[in-house]
Amino acid sequence: MKKALEKIILTVLTALFALALSACEKGQEATEIEVYMADENNAVYTLENDILKFEMDGTTSYFTLTDKRNGMVWNSVPENASEDPLADVAIINDMLSPLIVTYTDEKSNTNTYDGYTYAVKDGTFEITEENGEIVVRYMVGPAIIRYKIPQVIPVERMMIFLEKMDEKAKSAVLKNYQKLDISKISDPEKKKKYLEAIPDLENQPYYALSEYVGGKGLRAFLMQQIEDAFASIDYSEEDYEMDKAPNAAEEKIIIQFNVTIRFSLEGDALKVRVPEEEISYLPEYPLTELRLFPYFMNAGDTDEGYLLLPEAGGAQVFFHNEKAAASSYFSDVYGYDSAISRARRVQETESIMPVYAIAKNGSSLMAVCSLGAGDFAVEADIAGKRSSYDYIRNVFTIVHTMDTDISAKSVSTIRKFQQTHPSDTIELQFIAGTSNSYVDMAKRYRTYLMDTYGSLKKTEDAALPVVLEFVGAIDRTEKILGVPSTRVYTAATYDEAAAAVRSLQNIANLKLRYTDIVNGGNRQTVLASIQEVSGLGGKEGYQNLQDALAEADGDLFLSAYVMEVRKTTLFDGLSNLSDVIKDVTNTDVSIYPYASDTTYQRESASYLFYALNLKKEEKMIANWLAFCEKKQAGASFSDLGDFLVSNFDRNAASSRSDFLYMQSSLLSEAKENGQKLLIQGGYDFAAVYADTIVDLDLFGSEYDITDHQVPFYEIALHGYVSYTGAPINIYGNTKKAVLKAIECGAGFSFRFFECDYKELQNNRYTFTTNLYSANFESWREEIQALSDRVTEEIGDVNNLEIIDHKWLSDTVTLTVYENGTRVYVNHGNEVYSESGITVPAADFVAVKGGGQ
Repeated sequence: MKKALEKIILTVLTALFALALSACEKGQEATEIEVYMADENNAVYTLENDILKFEMDGTTSYFTLTDKRNGMVWNSVPENASEDPLADVAIINDMLSPLIVTYTDEKSNTNTYDGYTYAVKDGTFEITEENGEIVVRYMVGPAIIRYKIPQVIPVERMMIFLEKMDEKAKSAVLKNYQKLDISKISDPEKKKKYLEAIPDLENQPYYALSEYVGGKGLRAFLMQQIEDAFASIDYSEEDYEMDKAPNAAEEKIIIQFNVTIRFSLEGDALKVRVPEEEISYLPEYPLTELRLFPYFMNAGDTDEGYLLLPEAGGAQVFFHNEKAAASSYFSDVYGYDSAISRARRVQETESIMPVYAIAKNGSSLMAVCSLGAGDFAVEADIAGKRSSYDYIRNVFTIVHTMDTDISAKSVSTIRKFQQTHPSDTIELQFIAGTSNSYVDMAKRYRTYLMDTYGSLKKTEDAALPVVLEFVGAIDRTEKILGVPSTRVYTAATYDEAAAAVRSLQNIANLKLRYTDIVNGGNRQTVLASIQEVSGLGGKEGYQNLQDALAEADGDLFLSAYVMEVRKTTLFDGLSNLSDVIKDVTNTDVSIYPYASDTTYQRESASYLFYALNLKKEEKMIANWLAFCEKKQAGASFSDLGDFLVSNFDRNAASSRSDFLYMQSSLLSEAKENGQKLLIQGGYDFAAVYADTIVDLDLFGSEYDITDHQVPFYEIALHGYVSYTGAPINIYGNTKKAVLKAIECGAGFSFRFFECDYKELQNNRYTFTTNLYSANFESWREEIQALSDRVTEEIGDVNNLEIIDHKWLSDTVTLTVYENGTRVYVNHGNEVYSESGITVPAADFVAVKGGGQ
């Protein structure tokens, strides 16, 4: 192998010198690519502590992770992957890969290199032991692209080869070649182009790969499939020389990548780090995505268990669930990055926690992204589609890209890339567990949050929360002397909110959230200076509201946008040049909300908003925290906790993780200073500092691939942070929302808009926000009755941990609290009766514990 590797190295270095020279001639800085060789001594590299044993094969870089507590062994690649009858060559190579890199070439094609074909097979990696870590340095990518396949070949000659192939190989070939018959081409320009590429086309028809007749090149894995097909019939070097295109270059250089992976053990966790400074690529071929150990968390035919998706609070996908027709799962952690434009949204992909897991044969392995989570996604699929294995895995975005129009007069687009090198180190923790329970995994995740953020403590609020949200002011277009004019319109006054509080009795954990009350209300300007909306009631009305909440022993939270600017004015303290995030073309990012009734954005000035850059956003959060402290109220945010962006400004770039760290730091400081915090959405890095979370997603997107929603995230937080789901009164299905909240140990929130519904007609709120069931008085009795019933039947469980949760049937769940209280929820339409427990259809039954 050594001589072969020396030949590869010489070829690679020669090729890289040529590419580096080319890059420098274009004014770009070339990145040096290192070449490595695998160990020839069959060494085994080992890490070990009291709980785990990690062993890596020096000849392949494959590893096993053994849990010494129960003997469970986790393999980095499926043991029998190469023999999978369902998988084609490309999928088998993926399964045998320690990593997969995706990059974009000079023609804007997206290509993928699997680490088996382009590192393990050739041995282009190096393993060392450094300061308690095992370090693997990969060079991923072949020295050159020279696929031994026909480039242009007469049809008659091609048929001879095809007759020797099996049906699968024949299909791989034919679907990727273009058949050209000059007698059937009427377009004179096309005829001229093809004859210039293949002069002999005048005499006979040909098959050709598109790139040799002026078309776009095929992706690397397709070229590999074609090469494998011809290799199966012993296509020779002489055949290749005969079928080379007249205009083909002798060699076609391809880019290589360096990726270094560092392994260490800490307690029950295998830590895996990829430092950004140890990722290398040439600027002409940016590395856009990285997948680490893509089939580490897999399940074969004989395994039992499930995948745990970060969908809403969590979702199970049982092994072998026979849902091959269902789409695979993909979700962006912390949602889609709005700094990257997209034409439409078919389905929102968003996870509030950077976690995924597998429970297999009585054990579990949970992956937590502890660094680089801002550019992290999770994908999963089931057996029976392209392989015999269920799997769940990570996807890291390294270099961001977006397509942009060439001009307003053209439908053509070009792909642009971020100009700054990524600055985030990637770190995954694979945490081993000795049970297959998602409850146990959730408890371990809680421990991780405590260790990482150090802020989770048992809440003092024993009763489940009831949150009343009042919208303070909106904008409304009125005609004045026949001229349309936009004015701020009061939606709910302080006195109206105070009256609502006083009308409710004995609600033990009441919280009032007041939104849209400063700087223009819902269309809020930047918080450089903060002015309350006139018409809400002034100091007297505000004091009345505070008094009402004091009487009810409730908490007041004031809410504003600290990351977004919904309206700009001439002297508002906002500079688009220096304060607004930029996309990868260094252009201001214009963000529009998606309408609830379509997949498209509402692209008009009345919907437009901007996101602030890191420096400006930090000031706005600090301003708002100071304002709320002055007003003697808790601080709430209308965006922080469910919105996260990048900034690709070439002069002041910030990753999503940079924003994450800044927000987490400010929230931590506020919490330490005793300020009460209410956040929206519940991203984990913000949730750990909150007294209350609202709009926590309890349902998710309900993918067809999933089998059960489970409250994994809620179990991790319960007893430490109060939370509610979406406002019940505008959810659409009130009963469904209530039952889900009770199953998940959530409180209840309601959003109110105290004005005539006619004021909402024919304006932007018609399409973006459902506020047509938002009058408090029409909901007062139902709120009171719901609170009374939950207090009477379930009792004070908000400050208790959830110690168990299970699905008793396809429609009935059981939630158990640490004091022994058991809550049965029937989501179905039929009565459930089992083991002495009867639960009416679409209802719940609680059995109190702890002597209550």
